[in-house]
Amino acid sequence: MNGNGEVSRRSGALGLMTLIGLQAYTFASIVLLLTITATVAGARPEFQTAFKAAYPLLKTGGVIDSASCNLCHKNGPPKLNPYGSTIKSAMDRVSAQNLTASMLHSIESVDSDGDGFSNLEEINADTLPGDPTSHPAGKPLSSAKAPSPADSGEVSPFDIKAIVFAKHAQHPVIIHLPIGLFIASLLFDLISRSKKGPGLNTAAYYNLMLAAITGVISVITGIVAWQWKLGGGGLQGNLLLHLILGIVTCLLMFGLWAMRRRCTASIADQVSTAYLVLAIITGLVIALTGHVGGILSGVV
Repeated sequence: MNGNGEVSRRSGALGLMTLIGLQAYTFASIVLLLTITATVAGARPEFQTAFKAAYPLLKTGGVIDSASCNLCHKNGPPKLNPYGSTIKSAMDRVSAQNLTASMLHSIESVDSDGDGFSNLEEINADTLPGDPTSHPAGKPLSSAKAPSPADSGEVSPFDIKAIVFAKHAQHPVIIHLPIGLFIASLLFDLISRSKKGPGLNTAAYYNLMLAAITGVISVITGIVAWQWKLGGGGLQGNLLLHLILGIVTCLLMFGLWAMRRRCTASIADQVSTAYLVLAIITGLVIALTGHVGGILSGVV
């Protein structure tokens, strides 16, 4: 009897260690995927098109044309250089997702890189307005305006109030919680089909529960961000679609949670095939919701 108890305890400990390892691996994979996605999505080729349309006399094959993404970025995406930060600030002031010629013209008198020459003087001379080492020869023709904190787009890392009460209401931060938790729940359920064990099913249940709860928080912060950042403008297009998909996602996750409680005698029991099919559909809806959100945030 004691021998069986010892084996059971060792088996339980091994199962717990395996469970923790899988959870850590899942979390690390999600973070890596998000990091890679953010890096790739940092480049906006259409911005170069808008820039060339605003300045049609730009020299083909010149310094600015050859700079490509480095016109606005520092050593490539995602980090912005001073000129890129000025553009971002101009877009943020009007809550724009796409760059226009009027926005570029509005920052022509600014000296983004602080070299004494305005952005327009640098563009006309085919030098980089975001690089202080690249500037026209001679003295500036006009008194360029130094960039303000708003033009730089920078926020002090110690400004707690600006961080907590950011216009996006922490929505881009919160949304990763239900996404990661739901993916972890689905993975544990799928793994448990071949590696039977109550630990995996229990972990899947609690991950799903937390995903549903944080999903509601995501919808709430999204609505707050709509009010703070966009001033509560009309709900239409992708903005309306994103809200509808977010609500549908929450309903699906709570439906799965209820289905799990009703159709299994214990949270440690294996789920049915019907549950897994609905869970996969929910995952696809989550992916679509995130894609539309990426369009709204300007990273897709």
